[in-house]
Amino acid sequence: MKALFSDIFVSLWKGHGDKDEQFERAQRLFEAGKYEESTKWFASALDAGYDPGIAYVSRGVAWLMTRQMRRAIEDLDSALRVNGRDAAAYYYRGTAHILQEDYDLAEADFTAALQIDPEHRAAMFARGLCCFYVGRRKEAASDFRQALSNGPPAIYGVADTYDWKQRVSEIIMQLEDARDYRRVEITDTEMKTLRDRLSAA
Repeated sequence: MKALFSDIFVSLWKGHGDKDEQFERAQRLFEAGKYEESTKWFASALDAGYDPGIAYVSRGVAWLMTRQMRRAIEDLDSALRVNGRDAAAYYYRGTAHILQEDYDLAEADFTAALQIDPEHRAAMFARGLCCFYVGRRKEAASDFRQALSNGPPAIYGVADTYDWKQRVSEIIMQLEDARDYRRVEITDTEMKTLRDRLSAA
């Protein structure tokens, strides 16, 4: 799962000085799966003056990986106070909310991420999960269809933080039932594509 979060580090600038060394150490610990330890070095980087928008998101994801949702949400809130146009911060905060089954809050965050980055297919897929779990099957099918239209999305932590195989079966069965009763408009071909790609996620 650690590799699935590596996208948040791709755009980080490289520099010199204590704050950069501390951040890079935190990053290495995160990538090694030492999430709790990495939070201490992200904190040190913050104290030393590292870019707070980047550092708060990074530490927030580390808290997310340790299932410390309150701390994750606090850091992601802080990141959004620094930069309210950070799609990644909205996405990861939405992930924390969905793991707590706060589907309305999660959906709002995924929608915010999509407003900033309409191509954020992970957020589209995750929003579909929210719709699915509150019984809005038609909207869920629409989001799944769009998110999966060009192959499996980079769904980051969503697949690994759920009992994925069981939930995929549940999603598919209920979508098929909804389609049979004409509550969801989805073709046989689209249903097969969803089944294949959800199962491969």
